[in-house]
Amino acid sequence: MSFDSFIFLLNQAYPNSVEIKSIEQKLLMYPNEVRKIIDEVKQLKIPIIEKDKCIQLIYPLYSLKGIQSELSSKTVSDLILLPEIDSTNRYAKEHINTLNNRSMILAYRQTAGVGKIQRPWYSPLGKSLSMTILLKKLPVDLNMMPFSLLTAAALTKAIKPLTDKVLIKWPNDLLLNNKKIAGILSELEIDAEGNKQLIIGVGLNINQEQTDFPSEIQHKATSLKQELKEWIQPDLLIARFIEEFFDITEQYVISKKSSPFINYCKEHSAIIGNQVNVHSTSETTYPAKVIDIDNNGGLIIEHISTGQIKRLLSNEISIRQPNGQYI
Repeated sequence: MSFDSFIFLLNQAYPNSVEIKSIEQKLLMYPNEVRKIIDEVKQLKIPIIEKDKCIQLIYPLYSLKGIQSELSSKTVSDLILLPEIDSTNRYAKEHINTLNNRSMILAYRQTAGVGKIQRPWYSPLGKSLSMTILLKKLPVDLNMMPFSLLTAAALTKAIKPLTDKVLIKWPNDLLLNNKKIAGILSELEIDAEGNKQLIIGVGLNINQEQTDFPSEIQHKATSLKQELKEWIQPDLLIARFIEEFFDITEQYVISKKSSPFINYCKEHSAIIGNQVNVHSTSETTYPAKVIDIDNNGGLIIEHISTGQIKRLLSNEISIRQPNGQYI
C-alpha cells in the first residue's frame, strides 16, 4: 500500500515535484523506508525524476488509491495493480478460483498482452491502461456474446467528457480520428460446477507518444494524449469506466435485454452504413455494406456482389476499408 500511496502523492502533485521530506511526513514513514520505495520505483523503471531532494513524475500514472478516491460507490470487490505482468487476462485465469467476483486487475506494463486473433497489444509502462475484469457465476441463461459491445459502450461513455469523437468498430475496438485507441478481449470460462465466468481484458492508449508505438502500427494506432494534445490524468477516467461498466452490466444481468447498450454502439458505430471488406477465417475476402448490429451482438451485412444478407460473428471475420486499410 505504501508503494501505491507514494505514486498517488506524486500523481496528485503532477506536474510539480514533491519534497522527499514531505512524502515522509504524509506517509508517516522513516527516511530509510521512503528511500527503499524510491529505489524500488527506479528499479521498476517507473518514470520519476529525483532532483534537489524532490521527486517528480515524468507523466501522470494511475494508482489504486487515486482510482478509489474517484469512485462514487463500492462497485468493485478487489482492485489489484501490478507494476508488470505478462498478461492481466492470463493472471485472472490463473487465479480465477481465488479472485472474487468483480475483481479488476490492472498493470502498468504487459509483456505479452494480446487482442483479437492473438495480435500483440503494446503497453509502454504506465502510459496505457491494461486491465482485466472478472465476472463470476453469471446467470446460465445470460447471453455472453454482447459483452464486448457492452464494454465498448461503457468505455466510450467514460471517455466522452474528454472527447465525443470516439467511435466503436464492431465488435471490440474503439477509434479516435480513424485510429485505434482501445481494444477489448472477452474470454468465457466454465467452472467445475458449470457456472459461467467471464474474463474481459481492456487495453486503452492514454498517454503514448507516436514513437511509443512500433513503426508498423504508427499509422493506425493513437492515444488520447496524441489526439487531444495534453497529458491525461488517468484515475478519474478509469473510475468513470468502472462505474459505467458495472451500471450497464447490472442492468443487463437483471433485464437480459442488450438493446440499450447495443443501440448506443449503433449510434457511435464507425462502420454501420459503410462499405467494407470482410476478411473471413477461411481466407476469403469480399466487399460488403454494413447494415446493422443485432441484439445478440452479430453484425448484419449485405454482400455487395450477391446481395445476400449475412450475420457475422466476431470470431469469424476482420473488417477493413474497401482498399484493405485499417478502419
